[in-house]
Amino acid sequence: MPVYKDKNKHWYFIVTINYKQYKRVKYNGKYMLSKAEALAYEQEFIKSINGLNDEDKTLLDLFHEYISASKSSLKESTKYNYEKFEKNYLPFISNKKIFMLKPNDILEWRNKLSETDLSVNYKNRLQNIMKSLLEYGAIMYNLNGKLQYSLMQPFKDNDVKVINTKTKYLEIENFKLLLKPLEPTNYYYIVLWTLYFTGLRIGELAALTVADINNKCISINKDYSRIKSVDIIQAPKNNNSIRIVPLDDVTYEMLKEFIKGKNPNEIIFHQKSKYLNQQKLRRMISRLQAEANLNDYEITPHTLRHSYSSNLKKLGYDEYTISKLMGNTPTIASNTYIHTNLNYDEISKNIGKI
Repeated sequence: MPVYKDKNKHWYFIVTINYKQYKRVKYNGKYMLSKAEALAYEQEFIKSINGLNDEDKTLLDLFHEYISASKSSLKESTKYNYEKFEKNYLPFISNKKIFMLKPNDILEWRNKLSETDLSVNYKNRLQNIMKSLLEYGAIMYNLNGKLQYSLMQPFKDNDVKVINTKTKYLEIENFKLLLKPLEPTNYYYIVLWTLYFTGLRIGELAALTVADINNKCISINKDYSRIKSVDIIQAPKNNNSIRIVPLDDVTYEMLKEFIKGKNPNEIIFHQKSKYLNQQKLRRMISRLQAEANLNDYEITPHTLRHSYSSNLKKLGYDEYTISKLMGNTPTIASNTYIHTNLNYDEISKNIGKI
């Protein structure tokens, strides 16, 4: 855990345990004069609050401590994912005492996760939570670093029992075929068109306000989630997700007409509810897909995001540029060795040629 130094060069620590924050500048009546001393006292303090001997601490106890320590910095969607992790996937191994854990225990947990019918992406998300938990244990309790070796390999498509062979990229001809039953002024037509020609995540689109469209670009700076029947606007998925996405002429004119007369802070894609209803959108996509007889495709809002990145690749853009526009992290090689200036005017013209 991080510790801090004040202007008088005294060290102190701040920890959050069971939703309560503690700050200690002195320990046992004395100032902490070194980083090592502050770290040691912080661990002793955490143990005294938790009331557990280290040898009795289970992986579930460690998980609760890990969550408490980072609670104040977690997004609501992350907290919700951690709750699901604890309820559904940690029980495979939760009662194991942390100092008795062996790499085989972690491998057995991974194998049980592999046997579930979850998507590859979701399995990797759960594996990353476990990896972060073990990294926390290695730092805080000097747990065996080899525990994490069993989690180094990500799940891949061929790890899934039933492989989905449906195409996740929609060519422009089939995309227009999908939209054919709708008028260009139809709400769902505009939503789907915007997703296809901007590559936005569905939560990013749902959070857009009128003020986010400016100078033929969309500013992505927030994300929408609905958690336990509560609408939540929070920071985007990660720092890379905060970005500018250029608009081609057709998409820009369509959106400009759609937002005409709305105030700057108004959510763009609301209907009866304040935010876009994702379930209704998915049902509309299913109906349109059936009418267009596009049975060889897996069409979801995320398919349109995949299509945007594929279209950029077809236009000849490098991975670094595509990752910037998509709000993803480029590979280290791309980030280090490929240097590019984002010419939004050029991208705006080219994406309109698809």
